[in-house]
Amino acid sequence: MLGRFRNNPQLFFIYLTIFINLVGFGMVFPLLPFYAREFQASETLIGLLASSFAVGEFFFAPIWGRLSDRFGRKPVILTSLLGISFAFGSFAVANNLTWLFIARFLQGVFSAGTFTSASAYVADITTRQERIQGMSKLGASVAAGFIFGPAVGGILSSLNHQLPFFAASALTIVNLIFVQILLKESLKVKEERLVLKEGFLNIKAMYHGLRGELGTLFILIFLWSYALSNNQVAIPLFGAEVLVISAVTIPVSPISIMAIIDTNVPI
Repeated sequence: MLGRFRNNPQLFFIYLTIFINLVGFGMVFPLLPFYAREFQASETLIGLLASSFAVGEFFFAPIWGRLSDRFGRKPVILTSLLGISFAFGSFAVANNLTWLFIARFLQGVFSAGTFTSASAYVADITTRQERIQGMSKLGASVAAGFIFGPAVGGILSSLNHQLPFFAASALTIVNLIFVQILLKESLKVKEERLVLKEGFLNIKAMYHGLRGELGTLFILIFLWSYALSNNQVAIPLFGAEVLVISAVTIPVSPISIMAIIDTNVPI
């Protein structure tokens, strides 16, 4: 595996970019219910707050994809990282639930740009035969970030509940600098013009996708994502209210275990 990275070092750099990015996310997402509780948020509002991230991803991922086809992968990754840092910082200094929702939505908007462009980056620099393995390693980078991130976030939250959000914001800026210096542009031929009208919500393409040969796979991925996102909200609340586990302990226990299981991909 190391030999492959020597032959194609940009693969290592894009995996490292995603790993650092997900460490930042992992530092904060298990603490989301506890932080929202400080603003007297109900269970329903906490669930809606968590889902606002996915809403931002859902609507903006196709747009980021088209932008990366037109302007390149690296500019979109840099822009997304800057936006993620701002969203983390906004979450830390928010003084009401409205700002929490706005910050959480922005996290989803900009995170969509990072992972969408990273996936395209891997596709750009791998052959058809290498692509499945390249994408699986990208997924492993995501899961590895979720292993380390919650542990760090739990420790920092013992000092201050806002500290993990500030730390995640700072880490994202470090990641941005790293990308600017080390990551080369992968897109050789860019689109001549930008077409966004199909990027917001292409119902026709979604319908044909579900009717196609990959339709079953798309449904299974949706069900997996639905179950996982439920756990991300339910486990912290269950741990705090039923098991009486502190905000420091919860991020380093079941969520990290789920991430370790998720790293079981071929390398």
